[in-house]
Formats: sequence, structure tokens, C-alpha cells
Amino acid sequence: MHTAHPHVPANAIASLWDKHHTDNLNRAHLRFSDISQVVEQLAQHDAITSSVVGHACSGTPITRLTVGSGPLILLAWTQMHGDEPTATAAVLDWLHILLTQQLPSLDTNWQSLVTLHVIPMLNPDGAENRTRVNAQGIDINRDAKALQTPEGRVLWEQVQSLKPDVAFNLHDQNPYYTAGETGETATIAFLAPAFHVDKHVDAARLRAKQLIACMADAIQHWLPRHIGRYDDTYSLRSFGDNIAATGAS
Repeated sequence: MHTAHPHVPANAIASLWDKHHTDNLNRAHLRFSDISQVVEQLAQHDAITSSVVGHACSGTPITRLTVGSGPLILLAWTQMHGDEPTATAAVLDWLHILLTQQLPSLDTNWQSLVTLHVIPMLNPDGAENRTRVNAQGIDINRDAKALQTPEGRVLWEQVQSLKPDVAFNLHDQNPYYTAGETGETATIAFLAPAFHVDKHVDAARLRAKQLIACMADAIQHWLPRHIGRYDDTYSLRSFGDNIAATGAS
């Protein structure tokens, strides 16, 4: 059980997760077969639209779940690296809680304010083999320019068609990194990617930094001294940097 958070909405979310998370997602690793039933169950909810937006090298479908119809467009994707499953469980739990529970801090009209798109497991072949790369042996996150991977092409097509205002590129945190110079292991690290080598901060990147500040403040209660800030050196081939260049936060 979580210790009580001094911020009432955060405490409510934590309490709901304790009671309503999906037990069979509590695994050391997640493959497509582990999440397919959960995704199907979510897709049956009246408020969710499920779309197959493409296929991995093996032919395994890549699914997008959409909820809401508001003007603020959010896009999140997980397991771009097949051996990083944590966020897959997190977004599926979060969708389940959003659709089945009433959060006291959330506007009851929230689905008219935002449109949330989630791709839970972009790289099912890598997940199957528990590898960072896809079946071609390519790191999808370094394929934003060449687009040699079917998975990378799917993601870029989604960015181009959906035009997200905010995009969440969700990875696992490597335990070898520390939070700053403290020597403490970073449990989570945030990054507002640069879209140019000079690391210019435009309005969209500023909003990303502001969102990060809010999230870091909220989780500080549970992770004191274990929140890192990832290196924002510009990466020409990385998806985060290229998506930031489209004007997304």
C-alpha cells in the first residue's frame, strides 16, 4: 500500500490503483500474448475505439486505443524497445481506471476536453524475444529518419495523421543511471527532447518542461532522491527529437 500523498488527487489515484490494477500484468516481462486479452477487454468499453494501425515484421498487429473527443490531442506509446515493459502495464491500468472509476479531481466532462491515443506495445516482436530491437535487429527509436522498420513507419504515420499536441514516448529506466550526482539510482527519468542541436526552447518544449515539473513534483512523495533528468543532447535519428520538431510537446 502507498503512504498517503499530501496532494489529495494524487492520493486518490494511488488508492484506486491499489484496488483496481490488473493483476495479470504484474510480470517481470510482457509479451503480446500477455496483454492481448486486456486490450480486447478495454476495446469492448463503449468509450474506447480500438484500431489496428499497422503490423510488426512478424505480422503481429499494432493496436491503438482511443478515448475522448476533445481538442487537446495526446499520443502515448510503449515498448518501442521490446525489453521495456513497465509502461505497457501502466497505460493499460490507467485506461482501465479512467473508464471504470470516478476520480474526484477529474472534470466529469474530461472526454470532451482531450483525445487520448495509446499504442500499448509498438514493438511486439522485440517483446516476444525480450530484446531492445525489432525482428530486423534495428532499434526503432533510432529509425525516425530512415524509417526502415514497419513499426517506425507506423509511429511516424500516427504522428503525421493525429498531429498530437503532447506526445509521451514511454520507456523503462536503466538502473545503471543515477539521479544527478547523488549516487542514488534513478527510478524514473524525464526528458523534454531538443528538436535542434542548439537545444532551443520554443512554446511546445517549454510546455513539456512544465508538464515534467508537475509530474516530478507529484511523484516526489514516493520517489525522493530517485528522479532523474535525462541528457537532452540533440539526437538526429531519435523519434522524440523528431516528434518535438513537429510542434508536439
